[in-house]
Amino acid sequence: MKKLAAFIASILVVLNFAACGNGANLSKIQPPVYEKGPQLMIGAWNPPPSSLDDYKFAADMGITHMFVNDVSQKTRENLSGSGLKGIMQGQIFPSENRIESIASNNYLYPEMEGILWWDEPDAATVSTHIRDAARLHEKAYGDDLLFFINLFPNWATQYFGNRSWREFLEFYYETVL
Repeated sequence: MKKLAAFIASILVVLNFAACGNGANLSKIQPPVYEKGPQLMIGAWNPPPSSLDDYKFAADMGITHMFVNDVSQKTRENLSGSGLKGIMQGQIFPSENRIESIASNNYLYPEMEGILWWDEPDAATVSTHIRDAARLHEKAYGDDLLFFINLFPNWATQYFGNRSWREFLEFYYETVL
């Protein structure tokens, strides 16, 4: 019985690989063309070395947003010259004082699209710091800059406070928004 199961499995694997190639000439495959519409944000977490060519290289790869560490003239020139938009890394885990500092800085530049306020907050942080950061952001920037929080992926349930992923998202929505 084991030999029969192994034989059938090997046949299925061979057929699967054969179907993948299907005799196609891979060089003739064209990338999809999309209609103009809402853009999917594809961000790069760490900015490249500070040269316009490096930023252009990132843009050519399909990156749309660069998480940057400053809004210096050079950073803004690299963003605008490459067509990328910037997301300021306000601080990965800001303290209450840092949240106030982020809200008091001016990040309203055409090249900047938002501020990353927190990376992967747990349920307790959502209840306190994130809610407060959202209020400060709204007061300081309104809708001019994206309020960005990088939430935990759905497998990190130990940080959700005994909630499912869906319940955590609902909790975040009700608490922050």
